[in-house]
Amino acid sequence: MISFLFFKKKIDIMMSGSKFHHTYVNNLQILYFEAHCRIQGPIYGCAGIIFKLYEQINSAEIALAYIDIQTQTACHKLQAESNFDVLPAQSSITAKFQWKSELE
Repeated sequence: MISFLFFKKKIDIMMSGSKFHHTYVNNLQILYFEAHCRIQGPIYGCAGIIFKLYEQINSAEIALAYIDIQTQTACHKLQAESNFDVLPAQSSITAKFQWKSELE
């Protein structure tokens, strides 16, 4: 009974503040969603759904961070491999240096 009175008071407050059509419709959608959540989960209602969504967002952020680390690691490996291909071999640098010193 108390929850019904609280819900009725909440409806009265939300609907009295609805001066425009879009806010009225938005408030009706919110109330419908809350009522629907209460039917599905009478104990937690919206809070239960919000908690489940929070857990899903948290696990998605962890998965995204893991993928980001894998991408950075692969990028660094690829960059290191490409740097070795660009640099000339050590023996050719030494040979050029010795050749220039022999001319002097």
